[in-house]
Amino acid sequence: RACERATAAAIAATRAEIGAGPLLVGGIGDSGTRGVQILVSHFGVDLGYYHTRGIEDSVMFTYDSLLFMHGANVTLCSTGETIPLSAHDVYAPVLKRHHAVAYDRSTFAADGEAGDDVWFAGVQFAASVASAVHAQAQRDARVDATLDPRLLFGFKHPRTSLVLPFFAAALGRQFRFVHVLRDGRDVANGANRKMFVGLCQDVFERPCRNGLQDRLAFWAKLNLDIHEWARATLQPDQYYAVRIEDLIDGDRDCFAGLAAFAGAAPAVVAARLTPAFMASFAAHKGSYSGRKWKGPRAEQFSRAASASALVRRAFDVFGYELA
Repeated sequence: RACERATAAAIAATRAEIGAGPLLVGGIGDSGTRGVQILVSHFGVDLGYYHTRGIEDSVMFTYDSLLFMHGANVTLCSTGETIPLSAHDVYAPVLKRHHAVAYDRSTFAADGEAGDDVWFAGVQFAASVASAVHAQAQRDARVDATLDPRLLFGFKHPRTSLVLPFFAAALGRQFRFVHVLRDGRDVANGANRKMFVGLCQDVFERPCRNGLQDRLAFWAKLNLDIHEWARATLQPDQYYAVRIEDLIDGDRDCFAGLAAFAGAAPAVVAARLTPAFMASFAAHKGSYSGRKWKGPRAEQFSRAASASALVRRAFDVFGYELA
């Protein structure tokens, strides 16, 4: 079929051109992906540019990837036609029908040709985005001398975490994923609730109330699903979970480990991991590690988290204390 031929061609072409492949940075929204973007960019990884002289914009002002959001042209199995699909077009049908971020081709077997449309379109989308990001990075490298000469590149967008199985099918070993975590109490009570509002009902197969318990449960389930899928599917050198609090609190090993995972050479890490750079993260301490909420409110948030077995498990897995 045309869709299978298009998918095979996209996989072969993309893997041949992207080298070690892209670094993907994702989470669930308001987790701190921008902070990780700042860190790895500082060590010479191209995660896109915004309003930079001589370089085409490839990200929004939030540094979320425009290339990921705008998507790609894909060939459908059901009709053989080629159509444009955005990132939302790719992950929305998966969540609406299967309610999870852990899936593979067998997940869609019972859906017939409609399932084939979802799977093959998703894989084509991932290959196309990786190719476009690589091409943009090549153009950027002609202008920005601070980039690593080995062309370390990638992109960040919280919703990358929703399409990881498509990237795994398209790129195999040729990508790495940084899973950015933040204390669920801070996320559940933050202002950025776009992923919760847009996806909670699909994840839980029921209407969600915009209350503390559902917001905490959403944070727990999505992060656990991402973490468990990645540990079961990816190689150890493809997955790195980082708590944004460890960067905010100045854990030098965390800075260095993330830079090394992104591909930065030891000499570059030694030269650029300065006290001044680390201090720029510490300046945000007041908004992290529960410091944003005091007294009765903080106690309320911890009680709500403790009341759910799912949330307690997530806190335990990711090393957050409920005291």
